[in-house]
Amino acid sequence: MLVFINCTSNINTKGSKETVLSGLDSINIENNKSIIDSKENITKGYIFNDSLFDIRADMKKDHRFFGYQKPNITSKKLILFSIFTNDIDGNPFKCELGSYYDMTDSEGLEIKYQKTQGDFIETIISNENGEKTIVYFEKKWIILELK
Repeated sequence: MLVFINCTSNINTKGSKETVLSGLDSINIENNKSIIDSKENITKGYIFNDSLFDIRADMKKDHRFFGYQKPNITSKKLILFSIFTNDIDGNPFKCELGSYYDMTDSEGLEIKYQKTQGDFIETIISNENGEKTIVYFEKKWIILELK
């Protein structure tokens, strides 16, 4: 599902409407299209027996998914994992917990699985100061390896 944010409509000199996309919208559209075009050739996150989340970037595969404040893709985006540099550099989506290529890039964060809730998994992200935040990821981007 593509979500458009920050779109505005302008009336051009010929009197017809045209949509102007913000920089974030163009990044979203371009990178979402790449993920869709990749079909099954994508990298997913893993949750292993110790309940810890991991993802490792693979330059031959795409990945891009957000962690949300609530189990709903329209809720606040708290963290982003993506292979795309324009998603990561400068944290353009202003995710409170940051934007990362993978867990090797996530400087002191630990993500631990709590439970599955509908189409989402609930995790707790702890930072190096011990602060904890509940974050929800869409289940379709995560492989559960729990036994």
